[in-house]
Amino acid sequence: MWLFLGGLLKSLKNHFEELLLDTAKWRYYDELEKKNIEEILKKPKDFITSYLKAAGKLPPEEINTIIENINYERLQHTVSIFFLGLIFYNKSNKIKSEIDKYLEVTKKEIKSEKFNVNHNFIYWWFLTCFIHDIGYAYKKNQKLKLFGTKENYKIESKVFEELKKITEFVNNSVPIQIVNNWEKYSYFRKEKPNNRINHGFLAGAYFIYMLNNIYNNNKQFRNEEAFIDDSKLFWSQKMLDKVHKPIAWIIVAHNVWYKNRNYGNVEEYEKANLENLIIDEPIVKLDKYPLYFLLCLVDSIDPVKYMNEKNETNILSILNNTILLIKKNGNIKIKFINDLQKYNIEYKDILFSLAEWLDLEFEIII
Repeated sequence: MWLFLGGLLKSLKNHFEELLLDTAKWRYYDELEKKNIEEILKKPKDFITSYLKAAGKLPPEEINTIIENINYERLQHTVSIFFLGLIFYNKSNKIKSEIDKYLEVTKKEIKSEKFNVNHNFIYWWFLTCFIHDIGYAYKKNQKLKLFGTKENYKIESKVFEELKKITEFVNNSVPIQIVNNWEKYSYFRKEKPNNRINHGFLAGAYFIYMLNNIYNNNKQFRNEEAFIDDSKLFWSQKMLDKVHKPIAWIIVAHNVWYKNRNYGNVEEYEKANLENLIIDEPIVKLDKYPLYFLLCLVDSIDPVKYMNEKNETNILSILNNTILLIKKNGNIKIKFINDLQKYNIEYKDILFSLAEWLDLEFEIII
């Protein structure tokens, strides 16, 4: 895929490489090693685990267990959307300005007089991306004992328990329809063939459960509400409430599907009492839910995910034969070339279907 920007033709690979050269745009923790995009996408597990371990938000041994149980292609997709989101943020004034406005409010709410805290977009974004699909580990290995449970049949009840605890902490991160209907939606999805626990629900609930445990254990030991731990990481109840719980809701919401009345096929939602998820116009809006919007956008259009699902597993071929143009006004151009060009029409249909639920104030062209 090629993209024309500033008079230069660049492949998606070149865009990833350009981003990696500017560490301030992707590296939140200094100890993360600089690598090229080929190394990262050939060994996505190493990149994700090193980032999550540096963050200290999950126990290292649990990170290893979870990531080991997620398919290689899924991990490539996770890395890809991380970089795609950073590229969109840095190249689209529209996306950047709306995200910055949202984060500015949160920064004021968690400002600490004692500590200099800089939880910028990269912080929110790496946690959102690297946690959003960890529920697939349980889908692959039903014997995983998450949430500290000795019997894995209790995992579903733990998911419900944890999400019910944080319903008041959505903090405008996702539409209220998600908070009011996630439980009914979970039962609805469970009745579908081959469906188990919603992977987004599991990931969001597990993330908050583990954070609460780590924070409370440290707080009890230190006898402080806000502190820097032995790894020089900042913790506070405000951080949990104003940053991590909204991130959990974004992760929960990313796998809830809306039905647009204008496109029909809403009967099953009506029967399941999910009328609030039936919409007449796109509900995921950039100016209202900017981080959720960005996750939905990149998770839906990611060329790596799409081509991997087509069994086009040569990652370098995918990166070298994808065009992505992001203009300052937000317009996006994506196109496959060479051996991948045959998929343009089907991919175009996927992009156009976004308009049913994602409020694209800019244009996606293929």
